[in-house]
Amino acid sequence: MGRGRPGSGVDPLQTSIRCRFTWQGRRCVETLPLKPSPANIRSAERLLATIKQEIAVGVFDYAKHFPNSPNAPHGATLFSRYADMYLQATPAAHSTLVTYGTPLRRWKALLGSRPIPDIKPSDISAAVAAVAADVTPRTLRSYVSVLRGVLALAIVDKVIKDNPADHIKYAKSQAREHDPLTVPEMTAVLKHLAKGSDTVLAFYEFAFATGLRPSEQIALRWGRIDWVRKTATIDTAHVRDRDKITKTGKVRHVELSGMAMAALTRMKAHTWMRGLDEHVFVNPRTARAWDDNEELRVRHWLPALKACGLRARVAYQTRHTYATTMLMAGANVAFIARQLGHSSVVMTLGTYAKWIDGADKGAQLAIADTVFGQTLVTVKPKHLKSLDK
Repeated sequence: MGRGRPGSGVDPLQTSIRCRFTWQGRRCVETLPLKPSPANIRSAERLLATIKQEIAVGVFDYAKHFPNSPNAPHGATLFSRYADMYLQATPAAHSTLVTYGTPLRRWKALLGSRPIPDIKPSDISAAVAAVAADVTPRTLRSYVSVLRGVLALAIVDKVIKDNPADHIKYAKSQAREHDPLTVPEMTAVLKHLAKGSDTVLAFYEFAFATGLRPSEQIALRWGRIDWVRKTATIDTAHVRDRDKITKTGKVRHVELSGMAMAALTRMKAHTWMRGLDEHVFVNPRTARAWDDNEELRVRHWLPALKACGLRARVAYQTRHTYATTMLMAGANVAFIARQLGHSSVVMTLGTYAKWIDGADKGAQLAIADTVFGQTLVTVKPKHLKSLDK
C-alpha cells in the first residue's frame, strides 16, 4: 500500500483514499473509491491541489467533484455552476461570449463558492462595490448585466424567486463624445500613410470614404463589390478571429465614392487575383487578412496621428469622420443613415445633432433673425411711467 505525503491532506486507507480540506470555514473529509496505489495517491494529491486552488479563487463546485457527498446539499445551486451554465446557454456570437468571460471570472471569484439561495442583496452590493473599485461606470454596467443574467437563470430553474441583483443602482456615467477628424486632419493622416504601405493607405482611404465599422471592412471580400453599381454589400463583420453577422444583423449596400473606388483599385494589385471569396484588405506584414483592428491601430493609426501632431483617437473615428464630414457638406441625413447602417434616421440625428446644426453655416439662425430679429411689441418700462407725470 502506498503512503501519502505527511500534511498533504491525502490519507491512504485499506481499500480507498481519503482527502481532507477546509471549505467555508469547516473541515471536509471525502473518500475516493480508489485502491491506495502510489499512482492513485499521486492522482488524489493532484485532485486535492486543484480543489484547494479552486477554493482560493472562489470557483470550487463541491457537487462537481463529489456529486454523491452528503456534504454538498447545495452543490447543484452554487453560483459557479450557474455561471458556467449561463455561458453555455447564452445564444450569443463568439466575440460576445469571449467578452462575458472577464466579468464571469470576477463574479465567480467573489461569489462562486456560494449556493445561490444563500446569496443576499447585501452580498451582491459588497461584490459590486469590490468590482466598482477598479472598473469604469460603463464597464460596471456590463458586468452587472452579466451577473443579473446568471441569477435570472436560477429564477427560471426555481432555485430563487427574486433576483438579488435587481436593487443595484449605478452611478451616472457621462457618454463619450465623438471626436472625428476635420478634413485637413484627415488629409494629413492619409498623406503620412502614403509614405508607407500601399495596402494600409488603401484601408484608411476606404474607411474614411465609407464610414464602415473596422470589423466590417476587415471582413469585406471581393465578391461583395459591385463595380457597375459602385456599391459594397456589407453582411459580415470579423471580430476576435471569427466572422459574424453585422452589429445590427442586417445587410446593407454602401454606395462608393470616387475615393472609395480608388482605394479598391489600389488593392486590386495585391489581392484581386486571389478570387472573389478572398478578403479585399490584407496585412502587409503577412499578406493575409487582418486578424482584427489591434495591429492596424498600434502599428499604423496611432503612429500616423502622432506624426501629424494630432491627439490620439480610436480608429473608429474614421466612421464618425465620414458621417460628420458628409453632414457638414449638407448631405441628406437619410442617405447617411443608410450608409452607416443605422436602424433609423432618428438614431443618426441623435448621434450627430451638433454637426447637423453646424452644417447650415448660420442659415437657420438667419431665418430666425428674419422672424424674431426685432421686438414686435414696444412696451415702456414701468419705472419710466412715473417720470411722465
